[in-house]
Amino acid sequence: MHDLENHLAEKLRGLLREARVDDGEPPLARLVVGLSGGADSVALLRATLAVNQTLRFAKTVVALHVDHQIHEQSGSWAEFCVSMCARLSVELITRSVNVARQGNLEAAARDARYAAFTEVLTDQDLLLLAQHAQDQTETVLLRLLQGRGVLPMRDFGRIGASKFLRPLLALGPLALRDYLEFLGQTWIEDPSNAETRFDRNYLRREVLPKVVERWPKTDQAVARVTAYQAGERALLDIWLSQLQFPLSVAALPEADLPAQILLRRLLQAEGFGAISDPALAEFLRQVRQASLAELRMIDGVSLRLWRRHLYLVGADEAKVWHLAGMPTLQLHETFVAAGFEIRLEQTEAANPTAFVYPGPLHIRPRRGGEVIELNGATKGPTSVKDLLVRSAVPPWQRSSYPLLYHDRALCCVPGIAVAKAYQEAASEDPAGLWCQAAILTKGAR
Repeated sequence: MHDLENHLAEKLRGLLREARVDDGEPPLARLVVGLSGGADSVALLRATLAVNQTLRFAKTVVALHVDHQIHEQSGSWAEFCVSMCARLSVELITRSVNVARQGNLEAAARDARYAAFTEVLTDQDLLLLAQHAQDQTETVLLRLLQGRGVLPMRDFGRIGASKFLRPLLALGPLALRDYLEFLGQTWIEDPSNAETRFDRNYLRREVLPKVVERWPKTDQAVARVTAYQAGERALLDIWLSQLQFPLSVAALPEADLPAQILLRRLLQAEGFGAISDPALAEFLRQVRQASLAELRMIDGVSLRLWRRHLYLVGADEAKVWHLAGMPTLQLHETFVAAGFEIRLEQTEAANPTAFVYPGPLHIRPRRGGEVIELNGATKGPTSVKDLLVRSAVPPWQRSSYPLLYHDRALCCVPGIAVAKAYQEAASEDPAGLWCQAAILTKGAR
């Protein structure tokens, strides 16, 4: 195989080493190559076809072309991809997208392209993207100049239901074009790459040539730095994996910048990375000086301070929820609504919230005014609201906390208390099937 094909094969072997292969079947259904028609993606498609024909990483190779409809020649680029894939007997999937023309056009095009990828890909696919070493250098420098940190493109990750791999990040563009010339394969040149009004093009055409002329190994140097930083980030991720929401304020570093970094990484892990530095800094200021604070994010999700802990609160958790009828919950079943997950599970009699399973229970959200009679209570029934307050249930969860009823009598406040009558019934039936209503919330992720 050609050197480029050997390089790709090693990258795929490394990624799929853990994949199980049953009865000689390939570990993937499809290798999906993002195809623009330019030299980089055409080289990746040709190498993927050659490698998969020999090593069978996937049942088939598919090309995926996204027409952004920005440039007047974009239709001819799609025609080139159709013609080439027909000659190579490769299935081609095409998608046309509408790109917002306001603001950052490059970012809008990327978002639209990734949305199209997500629509097409399944969990049995691997998406291959053709960015190379020079692209990585451009990305790192752009992010640095824009004040976004020295963050490289990831070589591997998830997109929608699928995974993606950038197998060419260690190679330069000349290696890819040499491969195409070796094959006698043509490609198209995107004339918009010459438009220096775009930041990346300006960097590529006006800045980097002078840098590389002075420092010829710029790409390799950037790759070493980003690889080292990736190792540091991996170490940080190992430490952060031991943290989760609700997060004690005491776990935050005393200095503001490390505290911001920690919070940002935790939020990124939950899918909320688009928080500005000023917003995060202001939230931290409130956390350090006040008893309550809130950072609002996308889709109604917020980060809230309560009792010196930080909670990640979904939009549905902060609203009163309603149920059609009264759904039932039986032993070993789970019920999910508005950020609450209740499991009715078997347990030991010694568990303080255990009771003998009386049969199917009905679920109702709290509405206010409910009381429950508890064992050992000397002043009559206890207000459910007071019980939730004493049990440190956050305020936004109290308004519609789920309650379990049996024959219209309040039987259980999940995870907190059981009505006296049902615990007495349990003591009268020691051979009964003991259960408890365990509850989880999104805020406890």
